[in-house]
Amino acid sequence: MPGADPVVSNWQASPSGESTVTYTRTIQVFPEGGAFQVNSTGSGHSVSVSDRDDSVTGKTYTLTDLSGEGSGPQSIRFKFTGEQFSVLYRRASAIAFNNYDLLVDGRLIGTFSTRATGRAAPGTVARRTHAFDYVRDKEVEIRTNSKGLAGRRSLEIDGLEIPKTVRFTNQGVIGQTARTYNLYNLSGRYGPSAITERDQFIIAQFGTNDRGEKAASPDGSRFHASLQSLVDELKPRGNVILMSAGPVLEGSKADAMAVMTMKVVRGMVDQVAKANQVDFIDNLSPFDEVETASVIDGFAHPNEAGHSIMAKNIIDAIESI
Repeated sequence: MPGADPVVSNWQASPSGESTVTYTRTIQVFPEGGAFQVNSTGSGHSVSVSDRDDSVTGKTYTLTDLSGEGSGPQSIRFKFTGEQFSVLYRRASAIAFNNYDLLVDGRLIGTFSTRATGRAAPGTVARRTHAFDYVRDKEVEIRTNSKGLAGRRSLEIDGLEIPKTVRFTNQGVIGQTARTYNLYNLSGRYGPSAITERDQFIIAQFGTNDRGEKAASPDGSRFHASLQSLVDELKPRGNVILMSAGPVLEGSKADAMAVMTMKVVRGMVDQVAKANQVDFIDNLSPFDEVETASVIDGFAHPNEAGHSIMAKNIIDAIESI
């Protein structure tokens, strides 16, 4: 994330290592465009956008209620993931200020005033931070509330400040299969789940070790069933992206227990992804024209060159989604 320094940490249940990197940066946005919906109700209202040099976003929204029946409320709605953001609003005089309600997922957080108090002059910008229980992709509504206020009342908003956080957690475990990972790392029966409620995207890559399970079948049907069970567990927790693994030295002594080819594995992952309408990244095809021994360390794990090819493929795939 540009402008954000990485903070490295570890998963709570891991005795060693650094599995997690977090980037945090506060962004300022003006609430207009496709991600925002401005609603006006009643006959006595006014909603306008004006350019403003002293605004951090260069603009100001003015939502005005008029006294009497048929006025307001006016509102700004948007989808939000997180637990807090700040409203940048203009203070107003005692005869012009308006209140606003904040609703998160339909729940009223509170009603807030924009009246200038103390030495703060009308027209100056104030920042009010709103904190609430974590939500994922829920609707936030900022709406005017002029109840009990006479005359023309305006709410002026310069923008929103949102602390954007990007966290990458590597929860891969050497030797696990789709079946064992589901059993030991997701069920919660053997410690905390590898996935938290705040994980939005879950990228899963299985198949290499599944080839050597005792009950594995050459046609991949057992692996298909195990991967489907895993996806059933993952889908309610976030947006799932399935990946097929890269190449191994098939037919080598170290691969003697395997009963499926990596192409069969890729086919099974693709089938499960399509059946569940989740994204699929093919990490095997980029190695079609590459000598396998030159891109792996041992017989299965990618070396630096292999990781580079795979990383580029994943980045290209995600950017194209």
